[in-house]
Amino acid sequence: MISIITVVLNSEDSIEKTIQSVIQQSYKDVEYIIIDGGSTDRTTEVIKEYADHIAYWSSKPDFGISNAFNKGLAKATGDLIGIINAGDILLEDALLSIYNAFTENNFDYLYGNSVLKDFNNIELRVLRPAKVVGFPYGGMPFQHSTFYATKKVFDSVGNYNINYKTAMDFEFLLRVLKMNFKSYYLDKNLTVYYRGGMSDQRYFSGNLEVVCASLTYENVSFMRVIGNALSNILKTTIRKIFKL
Repeated sequence: MISIITVVLNSEDSIEKTIQSVIQQSYKDVEYIIIDGGSTDRTTEVIKEYADHIAYWSSKPDFGISNAFNKGLAKATGDLIGIINAGDILLEDALLSIYNAFTENNFDYLYGNSVLKDFNNIELRVLRPAKVVGFPYGGMPFQHSTFYATKKVFDSVGNYNINYKTAMDFEFLLRVLKMNFKSYYLDKNLTVYYRGGMSDQRYFSGNLEVVCASLTYENVSFMRVIGNALSNILKTTIRKIFKL
């Protein structure tokens, strides 16, 4: 069974496409969990419309995305666990491809490609990560929505760090890498990621969090960490100014 966790807050215009992308998957052994942070718009009304397809959902105030992730993990019982945030979508047959990869290979977690789109649904490019080898100086090396791991990985690594408001996925990955779990790159487009989410909005503080998390890792070059963070901030600033 695959547990899918969606966290959401006030996303009445985008939560439905996320839910539909999960429940319409060809692979059906799915435990779908939605954690709402206490939405004040119509988000919970949309969720209720799909209640028959959802194993568990709740709507209560939380302490941010990391806390919401952890609430979802506490309810997850699947053999594999993945997270897709409200607004993003799972592509057709994504879970079947993930299931086949896990059954045909010996590894603990996988990651794949994500299609980057703008809010007009125009495809910008495919985010195709390189194989994770060594320390990921460039920050998160793949989209978090393409990360699927065995429950053993999550149980061993622990919860997402609630002190991180944006780069919690990067900090979590660093703990995964420290434990030497076996990884697998699935060269398929698994999700659609829409530009303009939390990490894009808070890119400056997000890069500072990446720096903080990086410095907890052994034998890391401080200058390379700072250099990559400054480069990422500059590139994102230019893109936003010129609307690239």
